[in-house]
Amino acid sequence: MPAVDVKLDGPGNQLWAAMEGFGVYATLAPHRYLDPKVVSAADLVARAVAPGSLISILGAQVSAARAGDATIPVLSAAAGTSQLQVPFDVTGNSLALTATSGATGMTFAPLTVAAAAPAIFTGPDGTPMLLDGESGVMLDAMTPAHSGGRVQILASGLGRVTPEWPRDWPRRWRILRAWQVR
Repeated sequence: MPAVDVKLDGPGNQLWAAMEGFGVYATLAPHRYLDPKVVSAADLVARAVAPGSLISILGAQVSAARAGDATIPVLSAAAGTSQLQVPFDVTGNSLALTATSGATGMTFAPLTVAAAAPAIFTGPDGTPMLLDGESGVMLDAMTPAHSGGRVQILASGLGRVTPEWPRDWPRRWRILRAWQVR
C-alpha cells in the first residue's frame, strides 16, 4: 500500500502518513526513540507543568521517575511512551526530572513549574476531547453537542486541588482496583 504523503508534526513528536485507500495514520516519530522528550500528555506539546499535570515521556518505557527526593508516579508505560503525573505537592519554579528505562538512566532538561498550565486533551487528529455531560459519550462530528446540554472537557495542568490530593494515590488506586477485580 503506497503512502501518498508523509509528514512530521510541528513539535517533531508524531509522524503522519496518508495511505492510499486507507486514510491517515499517526505514530511516534522514529527519532524520538533516540531522543526521548517530556511533553504534556494532553496535546503532546512541551510546556510548563502544574501540580497534578499529566505528562508523557515520548521515546522511552519508563519504569521509575524522580524529581529530587520525590517519586513521580508512573501511571502507564509501554514501548516508546510513558505517562506520569506531577505530584500535587510539587514546590519551586522548576522540576528536575530523572527516569529509569530498563538499566538506562535519563535526565531531562528542568521543567518549568507554574501554578496552572492548562492543556485540553486532543485526539490523534488534533480535535479537543469533549464528552456529553449527561451520557459520557465522546462528542465528535457524528455525535455533536446539543443546545442547553452540558459538556465535559478533558484537561490537565489545572493546578492544586482542595482538599489536598494524597501523594500515594497510585498505590491506593492499585489496591482498590485489585480488590474490585476479585
